[in-house]
Amino acid sequence: MRTARDSENKMISKNRLYRIWTDMKKRCYQAERKNYKYYGAKGIRICDEWLDKESGFYNFADWALSHGYADNLTIDRIDSTCNYEPINCQWKTMREQERNKSNNHPITINGVTKLMIEWAEEYNMPYKLIKSRVAAGWSQERLFLPATQVEKYITINSETKSIKEWACQSGVHYETLRTRIRNGVIGEALLAPTDMSKSRI
Repeated sequence: MRTARDSENKMISKNRLYRIWTDMKKRCYQAERKNYKYYGAKGIRICDEWLDKESGFYNFADWALSHGYADNLTIDRIDSTCNYEPINCQWKTMREQERNKSNNHPITINGVTKLMIEWAEEYNMPYKLIKSRVAAGWSQERLFLPATQVEKYITINSETKSIKEWACQSGVHYETLRTRIRNGVIGEALLAPTDMSKSRI
């Protein structure tokens, strides 16, 4: 027989705050989770007040609602090396959280230093695209080029050539290279052999 408590628990399980709370526990305590290595494996824990079996979620929800929670915000640790607890947590947008990531390092271009995500926003380009270009060692002159201009010349292992030249050298079809570039493939992966590589330009 269904009880009032059962109905309450069902409503809670559909609550966004409840999902945030359970996800927080999973990444801190369930080693099989993909992102556990960034949290639990690094010793990140949840305070007893929020972890309590009976009242943990209610304590967490009370804190959240009295500290600026909104449906477009995510929980953020002020000090990323410390635990999930009231004194170390706040609510931020996903974009604000991206700025806090340890791998979002600053880049200096023409004497101006900004975070990678800030450069991406300034040039209206995807953050991940800029990140992949930086990782591939692209020069400052080419870092923010639109895809249409990037396609003309490609740098692989510090060697810059036109698409046609790379196609001739590698045996990968010209149009295959163009498609790979549009799909975000970079570096030596552009020249990986395919069945199409036997075709001529």
